[in-house]
Amino acid sequence: MDSERFTYVQPEVVDADGTLVSRLNDGPLRQLARNAADLSLEAQQYLVLVANRLRMDEGLPLRASEI
Repeated sequence: MDSERFTYVQPEVVDADGTLVSRLNDGPLRQLARNAADLSLEAQQYLVLVANRLRMDEGLPLRASEI
């Protein structure tokens, strides 16, 4: 990915996301969310795309993107 395409996210948003993520009880899910929280919007959208492809492979329903 071209770094010039990345969108800047306000530090307040990142902090709020970090607070929410720290409350998750599922260790692996919490780690995934923490790692994704600091990524650009484009990178997060790519993760949603990959997650939905994995959901399809596992026969699970797709989730709508809220990003």
